[in-house]
Amino acid sequence: MDIINAKLKHLNEVYDLICELEGEKMCKESFSTTYKTNLDTPNVFYRLVIDNEEVVGFASLHIQSLLHHGNRIGELQEIIIKHEKQGCGFGTLLFDDIKQKAEENGCELFSSLWTIARCIDEGCRPLLMYVGEQIIAEGWADAIVVGRQLIADPFWVTKAWEERSEDIVPCLRCLNCYSSYQLYKDRAYGMKCIPNCAVNPRYLHEDRVPVNLTKAGIKKKVLVIGGGPAGMKAALTANERGHQVMLMEKEAFLGGQLACSDYDETKQDLKRYKDYLIAQVVKSDIEVRCRVEAMPEILSEVKPDTVILALGARPVVPSIKGVVKSHVMTAVEAYPKFDKIGNDVVIVGGGSTGCEIGAHLSKEGKEVTVLEFTDTLMSNSNQYLKTGLIQMMKECENLKVMTGTKCMEITDNHVIAVNSEGKELSLKAETVILAAGMRSNTDEANAFFGYVQDTNIIGDANRPGTVWEATHDGYYVSALI
Repeated sequence: MDIINAKLKHLNEVYDLICELEGEKMCKESFSTTYKTNLDTPNVFYRLVIDNEEVVGFASLHIQSLLHHGNRIGELQEIIIKHEKQGCGFGTLLFDDIKQKAEENGCELFSSLWTIARCIDEGCRPLLMYVGEQIIAEGWADAIVVGRQLIADPFWVTKAWEERSEDIVPCLRCLNCYSSYQLYKDRAYGMKCIPNCAVNPRYLHEDRVPVNLTKAGIKKKVLVIGGGPAGMKAALTANERGHQVMLMEKEAFLGGQLACSDYDETKQDLKRYKDYLIAQVVKSDIEVRCRVEAMPEILSEVKPDTVILALGARPVVPSIKGVVKSHVMTAVEAYPKFDKIGNDVVIVGGGSTGCEIGAHLSKEGKEVTVLEFTDTLMSNSNQYLKTGLIQMMKECENLKVMTGTKCMEITDNHVIAVNSEGKELSLKAETVILAAGMRSNTDEANAFFGYVQDTNIIGDANRPGTVWEATHDGYYVSALI
């Protein structure tokens, strides 16, 4: 703090460099105050020499701040993507660019001095263990500062030290750990304004969620039906409690709805979480039965003490004339068929799934139109993700979004829609994708009741939700067995 105060005048010069890099329009007073009050979590800690005097400065490429202040971030994205492909996070990106800018402006930057390169992003991807190791090994930094990843997995450092990368719980960058209420008081309500971690049930619940679960007093036979994130988390938690666990999945693979991450490069955080859960199941002594579509009759064979139903949800198919045509598919069906989708695509539904698929196909060169019946896109997303996705969609030149527009009919080559003004539209469509939401498999789940006293429904089978609900459902239902 003393160094910062003593060299505050030099921070004004540093500020000019940072503003040019970040595109921020903050005043210098705001800059000084912001970085003086956040010394405990520096984003990039570097040393500059200006006029033969050493200056310690802090730089931040903070997407949340940029969005909050209404600044443009589109110009940053090409740089971010370039460095991501090279395996670098924002920390190395910013440090490298500051070094170049410093040299251009006649400043000397000592990379050999104590440099903390912040590589857990504020909008990019989380730090992979091997990336951090490479950064230190190649002299990019002397230390790594870990941010939100420690919320997802407080034992990240220990696991990295022990070279157990497969055991690290990956951060999804869902930003649920930020309180939306602080920035969006008029739009945040109920659970939307409560900070949480999608993959760590203990976050902010340390008073009732222990670091390690105690073993159950009575070992029970637990049958988990459904191998999605909720089912796998329930199985792993029950196994940690010492129960005998059997996990059944009707598909040939585990993962449930997270299987879509295998086909969309923007969902690699979800893929890492899916792969993490699968790896933990494989390492455990959980009995896994895939390609088994469990029916109530199987309970008499297995004779479980507890049944956990994680049967998931199915896509909603709206009652639209022509919806059964061969070129019409649901969003769930579309992911593994991306390479077979036609050039002209109409997506019915402007929720997060429809918008994500639309952006992905647009980047693949498809002509995409997203139809949303209401006047709001992605009403089911938190404000941070919504803002980022809208920004990405705006950069897709061949992506059209029509809110207040209802799909009325699907023909062999077109979609007939009506907008809010009552005007009929004819949209060319070689492929129609239905992204109208999900409906819980309630009837299938209810059929299992009446056989075993301790029967529970979790995840999407209870109500369609997010990874957060799935993870927390799976944990809490098994922690109490």
